[in-house]
Amino acid sequence: MDIKYNSSINNPNLSIKSYIFFACIITLVFCLQVVFLNSLPFFYGTANLLLVVAIILSILEGEYIGFFVGLICGALLDIWLNTWFINSFLFSLLAVGFGYIGNHIAKKNVITVIFSVMFATFLFEGISALIFCRTEIQYAGLIFLNILIPHIIYNSVLSLPVYSICHFTLKLR
Repeated sequence: MDIKYNSSINNPNLSIKSYIFFACIITLVFCLQVVFLNSLPFFYGTANLLLVVAIILSILEGEYIGFFVGLICGALLDIWLNTWFINSFLFSLLAVGFGYIGNHIAKKNVITVIFSVMFATFLFEGISALIFCRTEIQYAGLIFLNILIPHIIYNSVLSLPVYSICHFTLKLR
């Protein structure tokens, strides 16, 4: 018996096929992030495809799926960067928040997804800069120009094809 997931009521009962599907997506995205996107810098930043996928899947599937996808994507990034599970906490927190927003705002609106990814990137990179860099106020402008703006542009540009791919593959599931 295959139990279907209805994101509007956040029923956590998923089939094994759904878990395998999300694991394959996360594995593929992690490999793309590590192998290809880290070698394509845009000014001083690279795309954070794991964050984009976590936010988009949480908008499309709800906060329950968003929490676990964000937790796993963040944990993979933490293991890769050796950052003591700060990324997994931030990813899962942002994914739950945007999953909640996705349940109450039109999911099929591409503009909502792009602005959600932009805002999530702003929050994630801003909090990460405060935690990891322990910056002083005098460097806030440099961090904003050199870190936040390139990451926001890069992630928002990637959000449209990622949204299209995720939306199409979730229909096939």
